[in-house]
Amino acid sequence: MLVEGALDAEAVRRAGNDLVPLGLCGTAITAGHLQQLRDIDSAAVGRLISATDADTAGQGAVCRLWNLLTTEETATVRAAALEPGTDPADLVRAGRRTQLRGALVNDARPIIQAAIDVTLTGYDLEHVEGALAGLRHIAAAIRGASPAVLAQATGHLTKRLADTTDYDVVVAEIVDAAAVRGPA
Repeated sequence: MLVEGALDAEAVRRAGNDLVPLGLCGTAITAGHLQQLRDIDSAAVGRLISATDADTAGQGAVCRLWNLLTTEETATVRAAALEPGTDPADLVRAGRRTQLRGALVNDARPIIQAAIDVTLTGYDLEHVEGALAGLRHIAAAIRGASPAVLAQATGHLTKRLADTTDYDVVVAEIVDAAAVRGPA
């Protein structure tokens, strides 16, 4: 469990002795942090669950983490489903240890879904133009992703943009971006 600080790490530890908290001391995840984990266990990063705070900085850390993962890791890393404005330590302080464990383990979702949600906050999804701009931004960012991640992204984008954008448009934008060669 990737968390922001010492109190959050202790909260995760209390949520279950099978959970290993890793405190970042902030939200500044780096490639070096991930490489240190890979050096200890080559599959460690692929098993991560990001449990950063459900605030702007914590959610930004989810996007940074996404950008630092290998193609294989992006298909398996997950993000905890914490309520807006909460962090693991808040839940333990409130006597909600069981809810914390559920958010960390049972309700965690693919990191691509969390990264999509964070990215879409910068777009006006009430209008077709905003939804399409957000879709194109995400499609370009994931064009080198694995087929599994592309499928996860397509499903999530279809749900998030259902009010303004047809499924066929979502698929076409992702397919078009995936067909482009070179870095995003």
